[in-house]
Amino acid sequence: MSNVASLHTPTSTKLRFALRLIAALVGGSLAYLVFPRLGIWPLMFLMVGLIYVSARGLRFWRSVTVGLIAGFTFFASQTFWLSMYLGPEPLIALSLLQAIIFASFFASSSALVTKLARHFSGVGLAIISAAVSAIFWVAREWFSGNYPYGGFPWARLVSSQTETSISRLVWLGGMPLADFFIVFAVVLGIELLIIKPSLRNGLLASASLIGLTVLPMTLPLSAKAEDGNLKIASAQGNANAGLFSNRESGRIFMNHIRATNQLLETGQRFDVLVWPENAVDLDLFGNPNNFRELENLVNRINRPLIFGTVTQRDKLYNTSVLWLPKKGMTDWYDKTKPVPFAEYVPDRAFWGAIAPDLIGLLSYDFAPGSRDGLFEVKGKKLGTLICFEIAVDDVPRNLVNGGAEVILSQTNNSDFGRSDEAYQQLAIAKLRAIETGRSLVNISTVGPSAVYLADGTQVSELKAFTRGFMNTEVPLRTSKTPAMFIVEPFTWFVTLTALALTLYLAISNLLPRRRK
Repeated sequence: MSNVASLHTPTSTKLRFALRLIAALVGGSLAYLVFPRLGIWPLMFLMVGLIYVSARGLRFWRSVTVGLIAGFTFFASQTFWLSMYLGPEPLIALSLLQAIIFASFFASSSALVTKLARHFSGVGLAIISAAVSAIFWVAREWFSGNYPYGGFPWARLVSSQTETSISRLVWLGGMPLADFFIVFAVVLGIELLIIKPSLRNGLLASASLIGLTVLPMTLPLSAKAEDGNLKIASAQGNANAGLFSNRESGRIFMNHIRATNQLLETGQRFDVLVWPENAVDLDLFGNPNNFRELENLVNRINRPLIFGTVTQRDKLYNTSVLWLPKKGMTDWYDKTKPVPFAEYVPDRAFWGAIAPDLIGLLSYDFAPGSRDGLFEVKGKKLGTLICFEIAVDDVPRNLVNGGAEVILSQTNNSDFGRSDEAYQQLAIAKLRAIETGRSLVNISTVGPSAVYLADGTQVSELKAFTRGFMNTEVPLRTSKTPAMFIVEPFTWFVTLTALALTLYLAISNLLPRRRK
């Protein structure tokens, strides 16, 4: 009797909670190894599993504590590149904000599973626990990807699976559905083994993970041309194009001219040339000499040029321009989702009072654009987006719905040096190609850059910090993947379900207290 009692002493309770905190810490930290560039993808299952069991069986407020540890380490370990130029403050601030959001959804999920365990058991409980965990995980991704100030749509689980068959799930329902299946499979396997360790449950647990990797292989992905092909050339200038770099005006422009000359010297044919974000670091419209210099270049190559630059009209914009030979600028796209605290400062007076030195470094504010990102070249619609917009679900989806037959992703990764940021962004670009069913050209100022077909096949690449070009004939496609129809309603369904379950949890906890 005394031995049984000893298992429930305050010391043993504190030890068990300490072990939970360690599990949360280790689980969140594994994100550093799981996501690109290291990309040790099998550890993703262990990462999700450790985070889940760290709060399994806990009530809400204890789950909050565990969730804060897991959420902070999950984000900080994979996005340390935020501290490249501005020090640790932005990394700590963003990771702490994301940890609070993570802990809120995580604690609600854990507390709800704990409550439901009183009413269900066996395989039924395992399925319910897996479904609830997956619902809250995806709902949290939606919330943190949209709030506050447009959110931080990064760190989706499927971004670690670009080299596995699991990545094919985004064709079916985008990143939200893929992450739902990942969390569901992992938690189901864990619950089956915990509820009743047996050969049968062990086989069922194995089947859940095997199904996660095998079933996507049956999806009918295709990269076949549906409206001909287009030869798209893209140039990587390898220029120091960082926001805070001390550079001479026009140096980035000259570097991309040199990369273009490398292409022209080969004599290769192409239909359109694409330069990355910020490739033209000149005032084109305020200085006639700069305008003529670009005009002469485009007339010399005698092909349309799509390039990134900064334009000052009524406001300041991060812009992609379509420039045609003998015609000049005929169309443009202003970035619709500028990045908060990088391209503009929301509530500048408030944040400037809190961190004047950091906020003072960003003396300008890019305004969001209102034009679509569709350019017409040789009668074909090309969809363009800028940098981090590749991570925002509705930006590529709107391009496809607008008729884009190929997607151009123009980016500038200079501010993140040789960190993992560019590789994580490239992984997202590959997933977007599969999700949208479109070939995707991801061209960076410093690389790495790559071209992906609609089935995720990489057909061309440029290494980081090299000057060069890609010239790829890509198939043009007009059909829509299931994801283009499913992502939005599925995300809303999951988010509203999480809200309803949270209300149920709150009401069911309040009613007994009111009766007392």
